[in-house]
Amino acid sequence: MHPKGFFWQICGVLIIFVIVAGFIVRRLPLAGELPLMTEMILLALVLAPLAAFAAWLLSRRLGGPLNEIRAGIEELAKNSFSPPRRFRWARHSFREIDRLAGALTRLTEELADRLNAAEQERSELEAVFSSMVEAVMVINHEETLVSINKAAARLFEIPASAVGKKNCLEAVRNLELHRFAQQSLRAERPIEGEIVLRGEEGRNTYLQAHGVRIRMRESARPGALIVLNDVTRLRRLENIRRDFVANVSHELKTPITTIKGFSETLRDGALAQPEEAGRFVEIILKNSDRLHAIVEDLLTLSRIEEQGDNTEIALEREPLAGVLSAALEVCALKAKEKEIGMRLEAEPGLTARINAPLLEQAVTNLLVNAIKYSHPGGEIILRAKAEAGGANGGRLRIEVRDFGVGIEAHHLPRLFERFYRSDKARSRKLGGTGLGLAIVKHIVQAHGGEVAVQSEPGRGSTFTILLPPG
Repeated sequence: MHPKGFFWQICGVLIIFVIVAGFIVRRLPLAGELPLMTEMILLALVLAPLAAFAAWLLSRRLGGPLNEIRAGIEELAKNSFSPPRRFRWARHSFREIDRLAGALTRLTEELADRLNAAEQERSELEAVFSSMVEAVMVINHEETLVSINKAAARLFEIPASAVGKKNCLEAVRNLELHRFAQQSLRAERPIEGEIVLRGEEGRNTYLQAHGVRIRMRESARPGALIVLNDVTRLRRLENIRRDFVANVSHELKTPITTIKGFSETLRDGALAQPEEAGRFVEIILKNSDRLHAIVEDLLTLSRIEEQGDNTEIALEREPLAGVLSAALEVCALKAKEKEIGMRLEAEPGLTARINAPLLEQAVTNLLVNAIKYSHPGGEIILRAKAEAGGANGGRLRIEVRDFGVGIEAHHLPRLFERFYRSDKARSRKLGGTGLGLAIVKHIVQAHGGEVAVQSEPGRGSTFTILLPPG
């Protein structure tokens, strides 16, 4: 119904009330003898209850629907869309109010659908944001942390209370990250950079940073999204590869240069001097043996790595005593030459899933290393025992203990790297290739175990192999 129609309907009802009231007054016994003013008063007295009754009906018909619509709008203001409102009174009211209620119901349902879709999308984004391996930070134009994911919180040790309150520099305390955040806020295009988190004892964390300027909802000024990818392991592997190339080149160059030099000396006339020629040939032979040993160790290391990557190493449950005794027998002659005693201390009945030849090689390498760096007349102890949990439930520990020169603490973290030497001059003099401990490390890793070292200069070293139970 049009508003004008509603107005004329009200007017018609009032006219009917007036006519009815006039008819009632005229039917009174003294109606013709009363003055006009008195008749008007009587008419008003009769009309007043009728008008009040009509107003009550109209207010009931209008007030109920309007109250429902008001309540529905209040629910919309509170973001309460479910379940959608159904206007019981409005459907039985005037047509205009019914249409208004219908429009409001459709609006509520549409907003509810949109809110549910937005909530689902937000939940999905939050799940992705939280599960990202990369550290993600969002800052506003004032460089205040707006949001961080779990990876960033763990990396920088930022508490949840810092979000929305602390400045980026205050929360992280890293000048490189702060400068990168400032550049991200000013840059028109995405930028990249590298950030280094300084750690104790030179254990730095290297981060590949990506920054892009974004528009913030609560401000017309843009903020920045910063994504940080931890590339420490890649950097470490790159350094190891670079060091390996340099070291292997140096290790191969020394014997090759020696062989070439003495071969040229023999060619240029030293063959005519039997004593000198014999000495030169011995030097050539010694360096050839060294070159052969390096190549053999490299091939062994490559084969172990390849088998470990392809999980081709066959492991069988075998007793450890036989493997350890065989390693001692291999090294017995070298130990006897330096008058070094070797002793085996193994708990009886120890068994493990092992590849016997490979584990024997690893123990042999540790024993050879211990013999090289032990003083003449010293002692080496080969010990095997089960850790807490029993022979079948705990890890198996194999220790090679010597009482020799020992190793300084700053060498220990890199001791198992290829060609790394704690004492280069002494190692080459003793004939080592620099690959023995690297081979031990890869053999133990192929068994699913760990290798560690404890040492103190002047008091010897203890190399430990930890094998998993089972």
